[in-house]
Amino acid sequence: MKRAARLVILLLFFVKVLYAQQGSGDSKFCIEIPPLAYFDAGVGPSYPIGVEIKLYQNFSACFSGGGYFGLNGHDWLTNEFTGGRLTDVKGYDARLEIKYYLNREETGEYFSIEGRYKKQEFNWQDSIHLTPAYLTTFRDFKNIYCLTAKFGCQFLHKSRIVIDCYVGLGVRFKNVSTTLTSQQVDALKYSDDSNYDSDETGTTVIPGNYATINFEAGFKIGYQIK
Repeated sequence: MKRAARLVILLLFFVKVLYAQQGSGDSKFCIEIPPLAYFDAGVGPSYPIGVEIKLYQNFSACFSGGGYFGLNGHDWLTNEFTGGRLTDVKGYDARLEIKYYLNREETGEYFSIEGRYKKQEFNWQDSIHLTPAYLTTFRDFKNIYCLTAKFGCQFLHKSRIVIDCYVGLGVRFKNVSTTLTSQQVDALKYSDDSNYDSDETGTTVIPGNYATINFEAGFKIGYQIK
């Protein structure tokens, strides 16, 4: 998380120097994409797209959503991100964010509150340590809810290119269910030196309800329509 925060801070500084006196945060309507979502190693890369609409004075609303690349177990994405263990990813990721700009006409700094819902299902390959132990593929289902307070800065270039950098902190609630039996789940929680050590999966596939701190850092690139 510290590395991600440093990356955003450096990007923020670089873009602010590059965009100095080129524009403000006063965009009435723009389309944006978060490039880092295409390289998410969590449950596979996704392809979200969003819009930001100016509501009233310094307030804006952002809506975004998208699905996941399916991953078929043989493509380079599967091997690159999950070593072939994660396949057939389905679901969607939806967000609603309300922004308040501090001085919209001159700078693009803002505070915001974002609500997020992710629905995911996927196949996962792992070892079940019964007697005898065996390798199996099972289906997992996840519902994730996040509420995050964010600070960011939106840079609007005279060419209408928009860059939005942000960091945020909040809470994340996750529910995970599976097609495994309770006996198989207990046998999945096993630590050894094999290539399929379930200690590496953590809350990724093990069923249960989880509440954790949610940290976000990233940037979006967009185009101002008006």
